[in-house]
Amino acid sequence: MLPELRAWNAEVVGVSSDGFDRQCEFARALELAFPLIADADGAVARKYGAHRALVNLDRRVTYVIDPAGRIAAAFHHELSIGRHERDVREFMSRAAGAAVTGGPPPVSNG
Repeated sequence: MLPELRAWNAEVVGVSSDGFDRQCEFARALELAFPLIADADGAVARKYGAHRALVNLDRRVTYVIDPAGRIAAAFHHELSIGRHERDVREFMSRAAGAAVTGGPPPVSNG
């Protein structure tokens, strides 16, 4: 999927509340081709509304951020992780079509 996203001039960055060492292990084990950010203090998760304070866990959320830095779409799937990829593909495909027709793609919140 990464080459497809890059063809749309998109980048992937992963963020997790796991610490730096754990992020490095994860990236090596899966041979990830994109950067990961260790958000051990939860600052990024709180800023994007992905932290659940009552259970002290972060939600699994995929954000599509537009060139102006705004959240264009957000996909929340706690148990069906594969849906994130499908949803992003569908959104980006609609966005590419909208760029051709001049209209914005619909925003999704998963």
